[in-house]
Amino acid sequence: MKHRNTLLGASVLALIVASAGVGHAADMYSSGSFKDPITGAVSSINWDGTYASVGVSAVFGDSKASAPNDGSIDLGLAGARFDGRIGYDRTVLPGWLLGIYGEVGHSKDVSGSVLTSSFGEGWTYGAGIRAGREFGNALIYGLVGYVHQDVSFSGPTDGLAGIKLGGGIEVMMKDVCPHCFVALEGSWSGFEDSKNVSLGSPVTFSNKEEQVGLRFGVKM
Repeated sequence: MKHRNTLLGASVLALIVASAGVGHAADMYSSGSFKDPITGAVSSINWDGTYASVGVSAVFGDSKASAPNDGSIDLGLAGARFDGRIGYDRTVLPGWLLGIYGEVGHSKDVSGSVLTSSFGEGWTYGAGIRAGREFGNALIYGLVGYVHQDVSFSGPTDGLAGIKLGGGIEVMMKDVCPHCFVALEGSWSGFEDSKNVSLGSPVTFSNKEEQVGLRFGVKM
């Protein structure tokens, strides 16, 4: 009986603590606004929901193509990329966001050539997740995702699959446009795949690139 009473008392205490914790969380977060647990500042910005953005980035990278009987070619890449993105974010903890996104882009002059061999990038498609921390009207975030890239090597076009890692800072322009934002974002992408191209044997592509650019968007 003594142990049962002890267990009952512990259960009641746990329920009280849990209720207090829920109340505290509700006090810090309501309808997208939250009280920062460190500074105590209250943000009136609702980061939850769907958003859409467009971006322009400078792209730098290295591409390597190697074939069993033809050696390898290393190319330095530089150019620009334009893309569109749509995503959805949700506050999972006071001040913390988790979301998903999808994007499509096109590369401009991201290409290189050595002698008679040339390499160029075209359309890119990707999807992934991002997580971020709110700081008033700013959001610092990181992202990871899958990306598919159309490439051409000495003529034919094929696709490479890879991974994208990135991050940035997003700022709401609430004094100019309450639902608009601007972001500075950087990312790294890596691809490696074996393709049959016009050289007569399988060619292994290894493509690594970095991009830095600006994004402009609106929260819906």
